[in-house]
Amino acid sequence: MEHDSGSNKHVEKDALIPSEGSEYFGRPVIYHTEEPDTEGHMHPKPPCPDKCELGPVLGQQRRVKARDVRIQAANEEYAIGHTSHVCNGDEHDFKDRNYIASFTKALPHDCRTGEVDPEAYCALLRALDSAGPSDFEQIPLGCSHPGDDPCRPSPQRKLENPQAGYSYDMEGVDCHALWMPPPPKFSSANEMAEISENYWMALARDVPFNDYPAAAGS
Repeated sequence: MEHDSGSNKHVEKDALIPSEGSEYFGRPVIYHTEEPDTEGHMHPKPPCPDKCELGPVLGQQRRVKARDVRIQAANEEYAIGHTSHVCNGDEHDFKDRNYIASFTKALPHDCRTGEVDPEAYCALLRALDSAGPSDFEQIPLGCSHPGDDPCRPSPQRKLENPQAGYSYDMEGVDCHALWMPPPPKFSSANEMAEISENYWMALARDVPFNDYPAAAGS
């Protein structure tokens, strides 16, 4: 141990770099055993940790802290509250017209009109309302294979995770606390514009961009 009066620091000079062939081989390596605080006063450095598990909060203390943090987060998210989820009314307005404005994919449809079987759609609504697994099993499914008779669909299409909305999130706010505005009504001008855009895109999808000027009137 040697005291450096010029810097007012205690240093150790008994450690060597074991790198034979290096220009520093055999030279003493200086380790400072004190460090300054914010006011410039020197204090001994804390010992180098020598243990398997590092961190300020460990074991049972960490277990309790983890529970308290989650409870606090849950209380804060609970205080946000849930909003009402409004719809555009299409399901009610068109229930006597075979729900022509509703999403009916994977359900049996009339092969002549393309409209959904209303009994099948009602079975879907009942299952969504009850969340009962047996009710979901009762939903008629039907989809025609290419080349098959569209009036005799086969139950090959499955619903895409229809029970996802019943799950509870372990991170962040509950999914039912989130909100988005309802889509435009089926009979609205906004919906008419969106449908027109979709049809226009279908017509233009096979036209190369370079041919747009010449094909504008077609």
